[in-house]
Amino acid sequence: MADSRETHLEGRVSVITGASSGIGAAAARALATRGARVVLAARNADKLDTLVTEIRDAGGTATASVTDVTRLDDVEGLIDFAVGAYGPVDHLVNNAGLMLFSKWSDGAVDDWDKMIDTNLRGYLHAISAVLPDMIARRSGHILNLSPVAGIRVGHASGVHSATKFFIRGITDSLRQEVGITHGIQVSMISPGFIDTGWVERSPTPRASRSPRTSTRARSTRIGWPTPSSTPSTSPPRSPSTTSSSTPPARSGNPTPAP
Repeated sequence: MADSRETHLEGRVSVITGASSGIGAAAARALATRGARVVLAARNADKLDTLVTEIRDAGGTATASVTDVTRLDDVEGLIDFAVGAYGPVDHLVNNAGLMLFSKWSDGAVDDWDKMIDTNLRGYLHAISAVLPDMIARRSGHILNLSPVAGIRVGHASGVHSATKFFIRGITDSLRQEVGITHGIQVSMISPGFIDTGWVERSPTPRASRSPRTSTRARSTRIGWPTPSSTPSTSPPRSPSTTSSSTPPARSGNPTPAP
């Protein structure tokens, strides 16, 4: 008899933000290996495309959507895309994050706003997008990532740590509200320092930082799968300007997995 610990993820639909590298990419590989159908979200289309191909070549089921979590319409489009591709979302891995160093005396308000937009609004957008359907089905799992910066404040990382303390707060509140009453699992993982590409980056004086710019690309679907026959229990949202019902042409797209 198969070990239930190895089969409980079979066929489950898992949406992972910040999936193009680091913990998000590792989570995608692990979930796909255990039979989950993974939907990857991040801003880097090339990295997403590469990871989708890697997972499919290894026998897994994966697709991806270029998503800016700071935009609610992008995140709602991501969840609609996931539901249309594979069915209702069973797992949300809230992982997209941004860490920029600055001292309070730097007054790096642009950097602070960027972290607030990604680390706070990004998490709230994703929760808002998946929660109504999970409540309706009385099923689902929301996993928030909040590193040890949400427990202990480091040098020149006051605002970054504050955003991670915020994640601890919303996780506990969400668990109390929807955990017992609606049967939804809410968890948080607080990893230590992990080399996800930040190791080469060190605190930089504010004067040397580039000014904040707004470069919002339109959503792109990667590895567009055959739509699932599994019906969604959520009513469709109004189409946003950042998502479409058919994928744009992309050279080198992997062939959709059966």
